[in-house]
Formats: sequence, C-alpha cells, structure tokens
Amino acid sequence: MKFILTVLTTAALFISATASAAQASDISIDVTSHANQANITVTEGGKPLKDYPFSVKGLMVKENKTGQDGSVTIYNNDSTSKTVTFIVKDENGEEVKSNIFLGYNE
Repeated sequence: MKFILTVLTTAALFISATASAAQASDISIDVTSHANQANITVTEGGKPLKDYPFSVKGLMVKENKTGQDGSVTIYNNDSTSKTVTFIVKDENGEEVKSNIFLGYNE
C-alpha cells in the first residue's frame, strides 16, 4: 500500500510540474470556411489582433497581416481542394496553428 501511495504521489508531482511548465497561449484562431475561401479571425484574450503577422503553409497568399478587425480572408484559386495550415506566433515565439480545408475554384 505504501508503494502505491508513493507512486501516485510521484506521478501527481510530475504532472503538476509538467502542467506549470507548458503554458497555453492566449492567442486563438477562429475559422469559418465555405467553398474555396476561409475567413480567419485571430484574437488574444477575446480581443482581435489587428495588423498581426501570419503565414499560410500550403497556399500562396498576398496578405501577411490581419486587418483592423483581426481578420483575413484567404482563397484557394487552384483547381484542386487542399488543406492548408494557418500559423501565427505568440509573444514567446511559439506557433499557434489551425488546419483549414479549402474547396477548389470552379
């Protein structure tokens, strides 16, 4: 019984230390997509991040910053559907990502 209690205590301390070391970012990405376009809003603590830099993996886009309302619309003008990754970095340089499925341009 003492052994089990020791194992459980050790596990609880490890989980507690790991959880406090890994902070979650306050940045969130909200995506609404339809056909070949996706409307993306980037917020931090519920407030839009205006003129915030971003990148998109898997799709060439002209914009590289969100608008004044923290949003941007991207389009897939290719002839095939694809999944792309929308990426922003938080204040610690950690990437916050969202995978987006985009239909093709008919």
